Amino acid sequence: MNKPRRFGLRTRIAAVIGGTWCVAVLAVVAYLYGFLEGRAIEEWQAERTLQAEAMAATLDQIVAEAVHDVRKVAGLEQFDALAAVHAIDPKINGISDGLDMSKRRVFDGFVDGGRFSVMFILMPDGRHYLSHPYSVQQRLKRFDLSDRPYFIEATRSRAPVVSNAFVGADGVPAIAIDVPVLDAKGEIAFHIGGVMHLDRLAALFVGSTPAASDVAMLADRNGMVMASHVSDAGRAAAKLVSGTLVRFVGGEPRPGRAETQVVTGANGEELLVVLVRLQSGWGMTMARNRAGFIDRIKPELARSSLVVGAILACLSMIGFVIAQRIAGH
Repeated sequence: MNKPRRFGLRTRIAAVIGGTWCVAVLAVVAYLYGFLEGRAIEEWQAERTLQAEAMAATLDQIVAEAVHDVRKVAGLEQFDALAAVHAIDPKINGISDGLDMSKRRVFDGFVDGGRFSVMFILMPDGRHYLSHPYSVQQRLKRFDLSDRPYFIEATRSRAPVVSNAFVGADGVPAIAIDVPVLDAKGEIAFHIGGVMHLDRLAALFVGSTPAASDVAMLADRNGMVMASHVSDAGRAAAKLVSGTLVRFVGGEPRPGRAETQVVTGANGEELLVVLVRLQSGWGMTMARNRAGFIDRIKPELARSSLVVGAILACLSMIGFVIAQRIAGH
């Protein structure tokens, strides 16, 4: 009866070295995967943090300049007093076009220059004194703005207030700046304000959003999105990112300082979300699906794995030759 043929020594040596090579390659590839993904995440987080903080500072500066302009107007001699309070007519949402024209002429410079789409004056009780241009005043849906949150806050604080986003009388999303003007006794004599269309802020925000973010949003204190960029890869996560931003802003974090959160969606996907709160109380975020980093590291992972595999293969061949010679003796 023939005995089963056993593998030769050379075959066994080759099998051991080959198995060792496979295990070594797999171990190195697994290490490289974790290392490269971690590095890509750290780089993205660092870049987006710097960008978010810089963008927040830019947006805050734009709003601060607008507030400064309104305050500068309030200090002009044309606004020492309201000359036609007796002529306020609710039917035309204030005074007629031919009255107190010195104020409209001042407003002209800011409206025509593009800083504001509308400028207005409100009485201490919230009624319109005038809005400029007059054509907008005629189309106003509300004569009395005493219930508007920004008016209430400006009245309470006696300080400038920037509103949340809203749709103006011209049908365009906008924000309002309300600056209360005080009399000699420290009481509010009237309010001067300006309405800024959001298209400028939105264009600046979207234009500065990198392709490396799946979702980027700018929202007001109520969570209303004022500007956004959502890639095809980020559509499913947009709602989750928006909710995360609302909760973040509601916690009143330190303005201008970005932080990173990792949030998990209903389907188990992980998102890296960089968030920052602006001085105005608005919030901004940039987010990316963690799975997106895999595509980013694939080329480098493939190159590194190929090099490591080749080096280990050479070492294995040398080891195989040495082992054969030793076995031959």
